Amino acid sequence: MREHIEQVAPVMQITVQGMFPIVPPFLPNGPSLVLYADGEVLFTDRSTFDPEPLVRPYRIGHIDPARVALEVARADSAGLLSADDAYVSPVGVSDPPRTTLVLDIAGVVFTHIADGLTETDHDARRSALRLFVDHVVALTIGLDSEPYEPVRIDVVAAAVDATASAVDWPDSTIDLADADSRTAIYDPAAINVLTSASRGTGFRQASVSYRLAAHVVAPGSRA
Repeated sequence: MREHIEQVAPVMQITVQGMFPIVPPFLPNGPSLVLYADGEVLFTDRSTFDPEPLVRPYRIGHIDPARVALEVARADSAGLLSADDAYVSPVGVSDPPRTTLVLDIAGVVFTHIADGLTETDHDARRSALRLFVDHVVALTIGLDSEPYEPVRIDVVAAAVDATASAVDWPDSTIDLADADSRTAIYDPAAINVLTSASRGTGFRQASVSYRLAAHVVAPGSRA
């Protein structure tokens, strides 16, 4: 796939973040789908993994650019090209997942954030958002795609008791002791280690063991 998307902002970005008790290290989900004007689309791999990978991989595919323009028009018809992103929150729902849709139309950004979207929701604006998000996600089902090789992974680290399963941290430019907030990793060797690791893998640096939370940062995305 073409590499130029590393330099451009996506037209659409969808993120669904489960709301759950936060246990360090914690890093919010990256976007589950990122769509570019030329039809390139990145989306999280929906395969079942055993063991669960530390870094959820993406796949990359392509749709007709005319279809991207059609989806922008669909967003406009759904009232989503509006700066008003206030949505009524569901009542009586504990820790609902949060859906975020970011639309970038010629540099004008519209952000829509709604908690607990469901098919039984009767609020018109929430329903319009859910239907649009579901429709865009459906574009990637069965799409011809290949694994995406990331150029950036963000991590958060937390020191833990020493573990025999820890591997040496490969990037000497990054001090995991200081990576207690979002830290960008660009080193190809470190990225390879991260994408090969399982969720239970520990990392060792300067005789200290760490657990990591990590996700791929899609090119141009607002992670």
